[in-house]
Amino acid sequence: VVGLYLRDCYQQVWNAKPENVEYEYKQATVKDILRNERGWRVLTVKDAVDFDEVLLCLGHGEEAMADDAGEWNPARSLESRIRISQTDPEQVISSTYPVDKQLSEDRIPAGTSIAIRGFGLTFIDACLSLTEGRGGQFQQTETGDWEYQASGREPGMIYPYSRTGRPMLAKPDYRKIELSDELETIWDAGSRELRALRSENSSLDFNDEIKPVLLETAAKALRAQQANSGSNEASDSRGRGGEVSSESMFHWLAGWSGDTIYPVDIWNRLQDSCQSATGRRHLDEAWALGETWRQLYPGLVECVSYGRISPSSWELFQLFAIEMERIAFGPPAESVGKLLALIKSGLIELRFLTGSPAAFTQHDPLQHKSELVLRNDQSQIVVDCMLNAVLPASHHTGEDSLLFNLLQRQSLTRFRNTGGVAVNEEAEALDRSEQPIEGLSVIGRPTEGCTLGNDTLSRRLHPESDHWATRIIDRFKHSSRARMQSSETASAGLTD
Repeated sequence: VVGLYLRDCYQQVWNAKPENVEYEYKQATVKDILRNERGWRVLTVKDAVDFDEVLLCLGHGEEAMADDAGEWNPARSLESRIRISQTDPEQVISSTYPVDKQLSEDRIPAGTSIAIRGFGLTFIDACLSLTEGRGGQFQQTETGDWEYQASGREPGMIYPYSRTGRPMLAKPDYRKIELSDELETIWDAGSRELRALRSENSSLDFNDEIKPVLLETAAKALRAQQANSGSNEASDSRGRGGEVSSESMFHWLAGWSGDTIYPVDIWNRLQDSCQSATGRRHLDEAWALGETWRQLYPGLVECVSYGRISPSSWELFQLFAIEMERIAFGPPAESVGKLLALIKSGLIELRFLTGSPAAFTQHDPLQHKSELVLRNDQSQIVVDCMLNAVLPASHHTGEDSLLFNLLQRQSLTRFRNTGGVAVNEEAEALDRSEQPIEGLSVIGRPTEGCTLGNDTLSRRLHPESDHWATRIIDRFKHSSRARMQSSETASAGLTD
């Protein structure tokens, strides 16, 4: 849907272009971009064209495969143990999208047992495509929960596995929740504090300066909401209580990210978040932290982007942000409710989300074929199919891809220790000395780290594309005036 929306916006822009603007659209895979005397030569699979200015607008890249061609998950590290083998046997599906092709009944027949790498938004998309997309029906009960009626065309069993097992929590449906009138004042105060930090310091420390603002703002929000609803204690899904403070927020978050997790914990967290998001349960620490992250995100973008956070703070901020993404930017409550219904129906089995899961291919000499194996510390099973439901990281560049080639030649560079492509606020690519590279600009996901939050697709948060357009127009105006002056000078010379 987002893709169709963006395509429609693109078409409207070109329908409204001035008559003196020429536009040529070429659809082809770009293999490389090389610098030449004129500017940049763009090499596609079809031809090569020279340009004065090139803007790279890139999103998610191709999925990274494991280094070891014999296994899905070499045991060298936890990260590598959940990656996909380059061998790509027929039963291994390396990407989820487009679902109508990748998850068709020809590729994943009814009754198939399938292991799915990942437990985020793409996993939910895959599950709904394999169930509701095959004629299954969800019905909402009087209590607000969802139930699933199978069509008979679903897989036999779905086994998710991931590095942490932590789920993405439901976004609140504020049509069903009564909020405190004090919250807007609290969000405004928190945003002002963040922006004041930026104006006072050129290099912010996340742990000592930014995180305290987030935790205290979340505590204030939860206290205000509890006063509004008549509750006055902090409590999480395990029933611990106490006074709401920035310290209690920190301890909740530490428990969320550090405690050993079991299938029952996953179920409880999903259920609590779904009920809170639909007004059937008091709002809690997860809501307060998630809503604080959402409301203060514009201030965070300003504090963190373009090296405003100290290099020593970047790794800590990144770890914090990963957890907040799960808490703040999860799916709609309806999607979480449907996921719970599939778990309750027995179609989704959670046991491989814990205990250091690994998936790999194993040769069976008796059957003269390879088996797909999923295991963790407690058990091991053979599955019919494996699906990758993890999108590549923003810093990933597939070998021989466009970004890979540009980075290898240092036509593009990484921004300090963040992994993102280095750019300035005008979207100009930066060299190793952090000086603009003439004629080459980058916006979008590959700059994540140098900038923050590209996946929001918000021009209000990220006006770099507007800045780029303004700069290009100014350049054209300057070139046009220079040509006119040159022409007038030549005419004057002829007259003399």
